[in-house]
Amino acid sequence: MMKILFFCAVLSVSLIASPPFASANHSMIQIQESNWKADQSTLVQMSLNQVVNSDVWLAVETRSPGNGTPDEVQYRPATQDEIQSQGERAYRLILNAEGGVVFQSKNIISVPGGGEGSRINLADVNSGPFASYRLYLWWMINQKHSIRMLYAPLSVSIPFTPSENLLFDQVNFLAGRSVDAFYKFNSYRISYIYHFDPVGKFLFRAGFTAKIRDAAIQIDGTSSGQGLGGTSNIGFAPQLNVGVRYQMSESVYFDFDADALAASVGRAIDASLRAGYQATDNLGVELGYRVFEGGADVKRGYNFAWFNYAFVGITGRF
Repeated sequence: MMKILFFCAVLSVSLIASPPFASANHSMIQIQESNWKADQSTLVQMSLNQVVNSDVWLAVETRSPGNGTPDEVQYRPATQDEIQSQGERAYRLILNAEGGVVFQSKNIISVPGGGEGSRINLADVNSGPFASYRLYLWWMINQKHSIRMLYAPLSVSIPFTPSENLLFDQVNFLAGRSVDAFYKFNSYRISYIYHFDPVGKFLFRAGFTAKIRDAAIQIDGTSSGQGLGGTSNIGFAPQLNVGVRYQMSESVYFDFDADALAASVGRAIDASLRAGYQATDNLGVELGYRVFEGGADVKRGYNFAWFNYAFVGITGRF
């Protein structure tokens, strides 16, 4: 059985590969309901092949006699009869776990918003690295539709001693006295994703995401005999999702994925680029980079941040 390709989540969705199940060399060949045909000098080979949509896809290879590489490869979804004839099944659940480090190149906080308090850039105090992880679960409904769930915690705690007086949430923090800064932005997301037909080796997808954010910013000076100030919020934010995968070979792929939306008071962008290798039918590994950028300026607080992630991922299909 051929190796398979599989997508997880930066960002893994793919299907199943197996040896050829039919080949022919006739004067005219018509494959299923399609219009792909070949003349007498051409061999058409059909095989179950993993592409990165949610079900098994059929690879139709056209090659000249004696040619070790295909002249042309086209894809279409395999029917259930074709899948069952090979004893194959479409994997419906895909679990992806990511772990790595995150750096902050900008993280400006102020309470309240509107320029009424001191603005503190936590990245100037400590840019990282900090530990990070994410968990994705995909439910592949069929080769066109999927549901993706994500748990993405993010929190940063930074002790520092300000060089000047700070006003944060109407609390004065004195220069030269230690404080602890805390930043949290946990994301809980569910996405509907539509998978388009392959275009050569490219597979495009698009959808929408419902995100619940659990956010907080805080300055704590109680350890040095000062006050405590901050704000927290749990809210809903809709986003658009786009993605594309380039299937370089049976086992190797590159994938781009993004959730993003902008409004008058702020924006949120979560985009990743990853390289993946499908090691076995059920197990794959990934290496990637992610940028998480955005923020808002509202009455209760001001925060704009830019985080850079480096991560490795493990994917499992069930």
